[in-house]
Amino acid sequence: MAASAFATSSRSTAAPTGAGAVDELTKEISTIGKFAEQIQSIAFQTNMLALNATIEAARAGEAGRGFNVVAQEVKELAGQTRNAADEITRTVKRLQEVAAQLSALQTAAVTTATPSSRSFMPDNHAGGTYTIGGHGAVVAAPPTAQQIRMVQESFAKVAKLGSAVAALFYQKLFDLDPSLQALFQGDMETQGRKLLDMIATAVRGLNNLPKLVPAVQKLGQRHAGYGVQPGHYDIVGDALLATLHDGLGPDFTPDVELAWASVYNLLARTMIEASS
Repeated sequence: MAASAFATSSRSTAAPTGAGAVDELTKEISTIGKFAEQIQSIAFQTNMLALNATIEAARAGEAGRGFNVVAQEVKELAGQTRNAADEITRTVKRLQEVAAQLSALQTAAVTTATPSSRSFMPDNHAGGTYTIGGHGAVVAAPPTAQQIRMVQESFAKVAKLGSAVAALFYQKLFDLDPSLQALFQGDMETQGRKLLDMIATAVRGLNNLPKLVPAVQKLGQRHAGYGVQPGHYDIVGDALLATLHDGLGPDFTPDVELAWASVYNLLARTMIEASS
């Protein structure tokens, strides 16, 4: 846990810089958007001037024919400028959406360890037992590319167990907190398939976190409607790691365990923030 605590400290220090970078990116995107508006305005005015010139050239008859050619070229140039400005505006809008998602991701991923906060972190790699919040450790940054790969590869292995791994998860979950059974209505086998599908979707989506975060936020809001409380996420995290420990066996190495802890912390924090 000493190493985890050290990692938490260093990441928490760096986190504000990441948040500041997102804010700076948002400001720069806004500036580009203003330039695009100016370009559109200039293109409109140029087009109007070209139109007026075309009218005057027509009135001048044969004497204005050469001027009319120039006016048409200016008009075409104004149209191209307007099209370019429109494309810039569309690009700015897409960038603003990405920046908003990155901001949400930053908010969800960065947490501060306080005496009242509860955070999920493996405590005993070898024994398969886990302590929640006991050391105040927080995974304060999104998982690394290597951790994402570990999670995806290990899930591919455990997913081969099918319904058995889902049943094992629910067994461990209800052993940890029997009261949670009240949240699950209907056939548990169907629930298990939905669980595996949900995890599979999230694991695949880790390669594109800005796109994944909004979906996870909606999931958190739905879960809140079902009666899921913030404290339940810690219990689910314990049950998840315990299930992976049994399902993967020797493949559930300390690095794999930490990778899953990092991913789960990110997803759980995102869902909690969205439900509050």
